[in-house]
Amino acid sequence: MKKYLIFLLSVVLIASTTFTSCKKETAIKGDKGETGAKGDKGDKGDKGDKGDTGQQGIPGVPGQDGNANVHSYTYNATSSNWNQSNPYYYAHLLVPAITQNIVNYGVVLVYMSDGSGGWFALPYTDYLTSSIFTLHDINYGLGFVDIWVSDSDKTQTANPGDETFRVVVIEGTAGAIPKNINVKNYSEVKEYFNLQ
Repeated sequence: MKKYLIFLLSVVLIASTTFTSCKKETAIKGDKGETGAKGDKGDKGDKGDKGDTGQQGIPGVPGQDGNANVHSYTYNATSSNWNQSNPYYYAHLLVPAITQNIVNYGVVLVYMSDGSGGWFALPYTDYLTSSIFTLHDINYGLGFVDIWVSDSDKTQTANPGDETFRVVVIEGTAGAIPKNINVKNYSEVKEYFNLQ
């Protein structure tokens, strides 16, 4: 037993000497390696299947038909807009829609407001007495409409003052107005050409 203890102590002593004499060494970090070459691009994948057709949408509400060949303009003439040319007065309205094509092939209609929502087609005759009347007449050309006012007795007409006019310009392609449309009736013209 004594020999066994001596042997065991000898082993422990040798082992502790061996472990204490070992020294841990620090490793040196190596240089970073070069970046590898880029790999080849992979093959393109197969095209996916076509998706199902979607449901048809709800139809929209039909819009109101217009007429691109017909235009309507409103002009308000005041007493300062009337020019005196004895024995007449005239108002010069600038209407850029009256092009040379309109002058040559189109139609220009002019209406005067009656002040309560109705319209008189020009030329218009307003009887002052049984024998004397005032005439509203028109003349138009490239880019303008002139409205002339005169009395039948050829005396100097009074300044017409505030008047409202509606000018309808119709291109030649739309100028063939059916015979059943009374062009002197603005309401019929408005409805036929769907003017706003």
